[in-house]
Amino acid sequence: MQFQKLRNVGRWLVLFCLLFNGSFLHASDVKNVRIWLAPDHARLVFDMSGPATHKVFTLSSPDRIVLDVNKATISADLSKIGLDKSPVQRIRSGKNGDTLRLVLDMKRAVRPKSFELKPNQQYGHRLVLDLYEKRKWQSLLNPHSPKQWQVETLLWLLMPDMVVKIREP
Repeated sequence: MQFQKLRNVGRWLVLFCLLFNGSFLHASDVKNVRIWLAPDHARLVFDMSGPATHKVFTLSSPDRIVLDVNKATISADLSKIGLDKSPVQRIRSGKNGDTLRLVLDMKRAVRPKSFELKPNQQYGHRLVLDLYEKRKWQSLLNPHSPKQWQVETLLWLLMPDMVVKIREP
């Protein structure tokens, strides 16, 4: 009698596992990927089925960005994203345990910034990855950039009798 009850419980357990196929363990699914190009950066938006925690890091030689999304799957077709004018050459995906790993092969080095957006009236949960051109940020720090030249010229026009050495040539 005890063996019969144990066998019935085992059958129900197997049936439960087959029906749900572990899908309840995944917190979210990447349903769609969109790209938007701005003058100073590219924005990738990952439409998610639910909230997701993630981690972003970069690799070099060749330049890549890795986006790890915890407890996630992907149903989006990554080959249909129009990457022609973006700094991204292609996007690959794979699994690392229960983590979805998205690898962006880059045409050139960029500085990534990521954040999550909660649902609004038009979109559900989103994971946003902004890709800023490194050379645009470096030009702001360059002492020979137009902005530095403009400051020096303005100071000279306002105070022509005063000699101020701002930087070494």
